[in-house]
Formats: sequence, C-alpha cells, structure tokens
Amino acid sequence: MTTSPKSADAVKNSGQTPEQVLEWVPGFAGAHIESQIVNGLTQDSFLVLHQGRPYVLRIDKPMAADLGLDRGSEFAIHCAAAQAGLAPKAVFMSVDKGVFIREFVPGRSWQGADLEDPFHLQDLAELLSGLHALPCIGSLYDPLRAIHRYATMLGSAAYSVMTDRAEKLINEIDSMSPPASPCHNDLLAQNILQAKGLLLIDWEFAGIGDPLFDLAVIIEHHHLSLQAKLMLLSAYLGREPLPSEIERLSLQQSVYGILLELWEAATQNVY
Repeated sequence: MTTSPKSADAVKNSGQTPEQVLEWVPGFAGAHIESQIVNGLTQDSFLVLHQGRPYVLRIDKPMAADLGLDRGSEFAIHCAAAQAGLAPKAVFMSVDKGVFIREFVPGRSWQGADLEDPFHLQDLAELLSGLHALPCIGSLYDPLRAIHRYATMLGSAAYSVMTDRAEKLINEIDSMSPPASPCHNDLLAQNILQAKGLLLIDWEFAGIGDPLFDLAVIIEHHHLSLQAKLMLLSAYLGREPLPSEIERLSLQQSVYGILLELWEAATQNVY
C-alpha cells in the first residue's frame, strides 16, 4: 500500500491503459482486466482478476482534482471502515497518481425503495452508528467549502444567493456544536451494498464531519417520507430524537440540497 499527500492529478488522461497502470502497482503485474464497470465524471473503474481473486481498479479523471476530492482522507477512512467490517478491503492507493484498488465484493446495490423498508433502515442505522464511532482520522469534509468551489466553477453571480444561504445554515448548525465523526458524505442508495452483510462503497467524499450529514444525504437525495426520516433517525440514535436533533438534521438536509444543486450545475457546465 502507498499513500501520498499530493493531489490526485497524474495518471488521468496520461494515455496509460489500465493494463499499463497495473504493471507498476506492487503485486498486480499481469493482472487481467475483465471489464469496465464505471465511466464516470471523476473516474474510470474496472473489474480486475488477479491470482483467482476479483478487484476493482479505479483511475482518476481530471474532474477528481477539479472537485477537490481528498484521496488521502478517503483512503484513511475507507481502511478504517474496512477493518471494522463496514466496507470492502482497500488494497492500494497512490494519491499522486490517482489510482486506487479495492477488493470486489459481489452483492446488490440498494435502490431508493430499499430506504422505505423499516428493516433496511434499521440495518443502515446500525452500520452508520459503527462508522461514526470510529476514531477521527482523515481530513475535515467541509460542505460549505465544496459549495463555494462549485459556485466558483460555475462563475456566475446568480449562485451567490445559494452560497449565502448555505453559510447561514452552516453557522446555525455550528452553533449547535455537532460532534465530529468519520463520515461517508455521499450515501446514495447505489453506494450501499447488500452482500453477506451491509457494506458501503465509493468513499470519494469521506471526511470528518457532522454524523447527521450522512443521514441528511440519504433522506434528501432520495426524498424520503417524514415517517422514514424519523424512523431512520430514531434507529440511529437508539431512542426518540430530541427536537434539536430533528432540527439539525433538517438543516443538514437543506445544506445538502444546495450542495447537490450546485454540484449538478457545475459538472454539467464544465464537462
């Protein structure tokens, strides 16, 4: 394994094939590329077979650096989560070259409908409780910094109202003194893997932050009902939530709503 404090900006668009990348990854020379499984904004990902075992190879695209993804923080938190049985094992990371390898775990990615199932919400709440109880390693994930970055990428004053609104929301949340925990910060249904147990994948935005932001992403992104929202929060806390906790969660939902709108606009505008 290897990490580097540099940003991920070397391999992407370098012209290297996945096979050529694997040639310099320790222990992976001669590995076989089975198929490409992701062609995304920030990455290309491939299913790799090596010595009879499947892996996922991810190679960064320039957008990873443009969006300010912290691959070092991602790797640290992913490794801790994997050790706790909450994520597939992270095998290799070169932050400076934008290359990451993890074990491939067969399973089914959740869909939005899974998040309305009380038993699934209970399982997810227990997983998140385990994640947020891990030691605070990795870097701070600041939604407001990301919001400002995306607004700058858009280069339009029209988005200043949204950033001003986000600042007020963050200030209100900060006044509540929320705890800091390692968080996934991108908990879409597709990043929840139903395998032998429940696992989280795609830790690109992982960092230290308010644990209720993780819940807010799930709720806001999938437009969960109020009943499902309160069910998830109660299962996560192991008790009935306090009014202040419901309020903080609602504020974080609003922050995520702004973040998502700007992210979608920025990524469509630039690429």
